[in-house]
Amino acid sequence: MLLLLSLLTACGDAPQAAPEASALEPAQDKTAPGLAQELVVQEPRIRMMPPGAPNTGAFMTLKNPGPDSALVAAHADISRAVELHTHVSEGGVMRMRQVPEISLPSGEPVVLEPGGLHVMFIGLKAPLSEGQQVPVRLELADGSSVEVIIPVRKIEVGH
Repeated sequence: MLLLLSLLTACGDAPQAAPEASALEPAQDKTAPGLAQELVVQEPRIRMMPPGAPNTGAFMTLKNPGPDSALVAAHADISRAVELHTHVSEGGVMRMRQVPEISLPSGEPVVLEPGGLHVMFIGLKAPLSEGQQVPVRLELADGSSVEVIIPVRKIEVGH
């Protein structure tokens, strides 16, 4: 029950005020040539959780200027597992579910946000601190990947 509460807390609260809009350069670290070199990541953030919470989520807007593609995986050393997730309504209750990919249609922004699509960090290895910079590698369907440095932000009180 506590684990379920932690998972829902990590992903389901209302979105916090968006950080100042700032697009990152498309590829901070090009590990394979391909679409990832052109992917634009805006307003990335990882939610800082209360001490002892085992999971958290990352949120951002992804803009794909190339052909249709998909985010198929994310990797980071801060947790035991990293998964792509969404929320679905089952019997009037919102539940988090892992998804195999997040579609990145050409020219359309895809918003990863609380209560929707997001990157989930399961089994945090250590508590995160506000302002901490976390390297996260995003892997696309064409096999290319990009490392994005994502800041940890506090959740708003009352959410």
